[in-house]
Amino acid sequence: MIEGCQSCCYPQLFETFSYLNEDYVPGATRVKQYDNEVEFCPICEIVLLEDDYIVTNKEDFLEEAIEFLAQKINYNIKECQYCNGTIIPYEQQYGDSLNLNLVSELVDEYYIPTELQPQIYSKLKCSCGNPVNSDDPYVSEQEIKDWFGDEFDFIIKTFGISAEETGEFILFLQEHPMLGLEHNIGKTILDKIKKRDFPFIETIKESTVYYRGRTRNQFQRMVPFIAEELWNPPIGFPQQGRFNPPGVTNLYLASEREVVLKEISPQKNDIVDIAEFEIIKDLKVFNSTKSDIDIFASMANDQHHLSFSYEYIFPNFLAQCLSFCGFNGIIYKSVQSENGVNLCLFNFNKDTDIRMNKIHTNANIQISDKEDPFGLKPRPQTIEVKNDIDDDLLTSIF
Repeated sequence: MIEGCQSCCYPQLFETFSYLNEDYVPGATRVKQYDNEVEFCPICEIVLLEDDYIVTNKEDFLEEAIEFLAQKINYNIKECQYCNGTIIPYEQQYGDSLNLNLVSELVDEYYIPTELQPQIYSKLKCSCGNPVNSDDPYVSEQEIKDWFGDEFDFIIKTFGISAEETGEFILFLQEHPMLGLEHNIGKTILDKIKKRDFPFIETIKESTVYYRGRTRNQFQRMVPFIAEELWNPPIGFPQQGRFNPPGVTNLYLASEREVVLKEISPQKNDIVDIAEFEIIKDLKVFNSTKSDIDIFASMANDQHHLSFSYEYIFPNFLAQCLSFCGFNGIIYKSVQSENGVNLCLFNFNKDTDIRMNKIHTNANIQISDKEDPFGLKPRPQTIEVKNDIDDDLLTSIF
């Protein structure tokens, strides 16, 4: 028995499905399925077209339609304030809570009739199972992927791990950044690294040259940095970086002097001194630039922003695994230079694997004789670094 059509039985609800471009309307049937047996609605007496909908049970239609729409809305609520430990608490404590999405805003996107919204809200819940209210913040799956960068796809493609397991592992690292190996996926990644069962393993040949720079304010320090000051800082001093937890010291290098200057981005009164390093023993590294997803190059440089500390957690874990398994470092793309390449060394012996040969002082200064005819301003200069034991001496001994 027909109890109405799209014009007289909750017409605004049918409009909702039309706005959403939904061909399927649960609890309703198209007229054409009745083989021309229905020509008009017995309730409102409107003439029906073959693509119009009729309803045989109003209560079932309302219940099924509400359930269908609620499920579509729930699909977008990936995490809520009860289960999200990254985006929501960060914005509430350090950012702007107005940046957060509210459930009410999501519901508004579905053009649901006002009188039916209470029934919709009664069925809304997060993927964690918690019910949500209209003024609750929520996070979509895309926002989570954006927050974690490309780590999802990188782990999936590099180590052959499923998307679901990858997501669980990254969330685990967010809560327990020092306990990655307590998770099965962390153990799997370490095992694959031990067995060399992953791509992009390369060797940096001896004689390859890399650079590292530091800035100094020209009014606070007039003399250039000495060699010891241009190596990696002592243990305990470094802030958290791409591949090192706080206090762990790595040597960050660039493939070209120009890349160093772009990475450092000196300010108005800064002078840059650049050390030139030479690889003197073949080094085994992971070359992330060969992957079509370089999660390390996509990171921002500003380490004072809280979200970046989250951003470094998986790269820190990966670097620790590589270091433990005997790898010397990671090659990654420069953030500031399109063709530039950087190298992070975490397993190396000074003057055995790599040595400093030169220091290019005042490397960012460009002054002509016309601008400084008396030579009073600092000029670029190259200083040879005397190593304790040079190749000629070793040759004469052996």
